[in-house]
Amino acid sequence: RTIPIGHSPCEVIMPRDGRFIAVTNEEDHNLSIIDPESLAVLYSVDLFAGPIGLELTPDDAEIWVADFISPEVAVLDARLFKVKKRLRVGTTHIGLRCTRDGREVYVTNADSNTVSIVDRRSFQAQGELVCGENPSQIAMSPDGRLAAVANNASNSVSLIDVAKRKVLGHVPVGVAPLGVIFG
Repeated sequence: RTIPIGHSPCEVIMPRDGRFIAVTNEEDHNLSIIDPESLAVLYSVDLFAGPIGLELTPDDAEIWVADFISPEVAVLDARLFKVKKRLRVGTTHIGLRCTRDGREVYVTNADSNTVSIVDRRSFQAQGELVCGENPSQIAMSPDGRLAAVANNASNSVSLIDVAKRKVLGHVPVGVAPLGVIFG
């Protein structure tokens, strides 16, 4: 079945309890919240110019949305689907991932070749790490010790030691990687 939700859907998430499906719609500048049983769109949350990246925190309490066009990241309450905070951190965001302990969110900044580390409690950037060129998506290892960042323009993946907040190195991969996962 196909569900009409908006133009240029980018990323999809669902909490562990399966109570909703969330999808960013880049060209419609919003987030669609879908009921997984009826497959109806329950809410359309207006955000900013180019929402792409999407993350649900490990406690299923917040939805974080990265914007490709503005320098903003939005944080939504995952029960009410209301924006609770907009933060300015870096620019040209494609991907973002929460650490396994739920304390920080890593946000890629494609135009500055960095990843911002944001504290979830204070909503403040705690620093930036230099990655390869045009970092796009990011993944966290199952044990939470490593982050991997796909660097689209440098054909590499940066590996980050999460505890030390340090880039361990860059692994050459195929041409123009956009996504990365841990198996």
